Amino acid sequence: MKSMRLVIPLVLIGIVGCGGSADPGASSPDGALDAADTDTNVFQIPDAGDTRTAPKPDAEPSPDTPCVPNCTNKECGDDGCGESCGVCKEAEICTSVGTCDPDPSAGCGGLTLAEDWAGEYDGSYNATVFGLLPLSGDTKGNLSFSLKCFNSKLIVSGTMTGQASGQYPFELTFSGTFNPDTQVLKCSITTGKVTFASFGAEVEFEGDMPGSLQQDGTFSGTFNVTATAATLFGNPLDPTTFSAGADGTWTAAPAP
Repeated sequence: MKSMRLVIPLVLIGIVGCGGSADPGASSPDGALDAADTDTNVFQIPDAGDTRTAPKPDAEPSPDTPCVPNCTNKECGDDGCGESCGVCKEAEICTSVGTCDPDPSAGCGGLTLAEDWAGEYDGSYNATVFGLLPLSGDTKGNLSFSLKCFNSKLIVSGTMTGQASGQYPFELTFSGTFNPDTQVLKCSITTGKVTFASFGAEVEFEGDMPGSLQQDGTFSGTFNVTATAATLFGNPLDPTTFSAGADGTWTAAPAP
């Protein structure tokens, strides 16, 4: 029996031998395959999906927080939300802290202070004549003054009346100025007198009376006086034979 040989023909398609070149037209029935089709990208495995974290979408914007106005201890100025805490009166200005103060450039018209003031004083005194008859005690009473504008300056003038030790008349007059920029009152006691009738003596004095305008709208200050002259039974005394003085505090508010 004859043996049978099975021959399987091998078909080589588009194999280029050594040193040969491929004919693009021959490797494609329709000649459409070009050199770009031979790029290795043709044979890349499709991307199975990017495992990197994708950017998150923008978060929803939060609603604006409502503005809460703040006018605590403020008479005027911005309330923090674009509105006003109030409007100052004519001849006043709004300060950086939100208070209405007199406008210095407005002259007397900007000084929104009362013209008449009244109050009280309280202090102590001491006096000696020839080194004898030492006298000391308290002195208290009332005071009043007025503020008048003259050439854009506030002029102060007033009086203090009362008693020393509850029985000796004590009185004085004072005058000076008030500076609205510094809120300071500066006065001089030009004439003062205390009469010790039971001793036949009378003492004259001068001194200072400073003060300032307080936040509550009142004035307060001090006074200090020193004897400048004295008489005994109507006769002038040599200044070296006597000494006397008084000091204390005072307050005043707009007169009713």
